[in-house]
Amino acid sequence: MRQRRSHHVCPHHLLLNTGDYPRLGSLIQMNRSLKTEQDNQQLWQALLDGRIQVIATDHAPHTLEEKQQPYPASPSGLPAVENSLALMLDQVNRGRCSLQQIAHWMSDAPARVWDPVDKCRIHVGYDADLVLVDMPKGPQRATGTSSSRKHRYFRFDDRGHGYVVL
Repeated sequence: MRQRRSHHVCPHHLLLNTGDYPRLGSLIQMNRSLKTEQDNQQLWQALLDGRIQVIATDHAPHTLEEKQQPYPASPSGLPAVENSLALMLDQVNRGRCSLQQIAHWMSDAPARVWDPVDKCRIHVGYDADLVLVDMPKGPQRATGTSSSRKHRYFRFDDRGHGYVVL
């Protein structure tokens, strides 16, 4: 059944805040702008208690040269599609949420909101959109590489990850 109204949050609004600007500068310029650590906590609470239903991204694959321009010439947005699941799997490893919650927020809930045809469940005749992950327990380091050459500059260096295998 399709929901009529939903709320979503992007991983960077859960994990980054104004305290990250000195380190990352215009690389994390975005609309809606980052807020405080307290805002991160409130967004997490809204996600955990169901007031926010979906984890989404605002994928904006700008080049490093574009993002390094001084504000306000630098474009807003982050290359987020390719690292969003890994960032959220890290939150599972940190005990902030469960793997089942991540699957719900990033697959089941979006399917209920957008109601795609023949997708988002394992069923005869549906597309087999599956993701396999490896959940290492120790800290891991992001490599900063992605399948798109345009935005290899952005990574969450100090964040551990679960790895998307397939």
